[in-house]
Amino acid sequence: MMKQLRPWILVIAFLFSLFSTSQLQAMHVKGNELPATDLIVAGIPAGSTTDAIYKSLGDPTALKPNRVIYGGITFHVSNKHFPETTMTTIDNRDAVTARGIAVGDSIADIYTKYGQPSMVYNKEGVHVLFYGVYMPTYDYRKGIEFITNGNSIIRIKILSGISQ
Repeated sequence: MMKQLRPWILVIAFLFSLFSTSQLQAMHVKGNELPATDLIVAGIPAGSTTDAIYKSLGDPTALKPNRVIYGGITFHVSNKHFPETTMTTIDNRDAVTARGIAVGDSIADIYTKYGQPSMVYNKEGVHVLFYGVYMPTYDYRKGIEFITNGNSIIRIKILSGISQ
């Protein structure tokens, strides 16, 4: 019996030697999964194809490289994952989240509707509240980022979990 277990023990020991404890922890998904309905903007679910967006919303206001724009709503598409959208941004009050939060609302409004965030961080001079799941040190986030100036929301990002 011990002879049969020995190779497996060596393999497991080798794998643990490759990764530190913090690296192993970073590979695990953290945060709280949001319901799929929370990742819908203007009737478009996160990760939708560009064809589905055109069919639902019609002709866009503008087209830019890797972006389809409808007023203050931008659907981001990466070449790597075309035609699925990787992110949707809301830059004005043209749209709200499924729970009724819009650009210009206060941080207190976010906490009232969403509770405690999964992650809070500062990036490029702004304060970000993230709700959803993520993998530390990896480019994986699926959920909603509320970008604030410290008082109110200046941008909302819906992240589909598909890396840019």
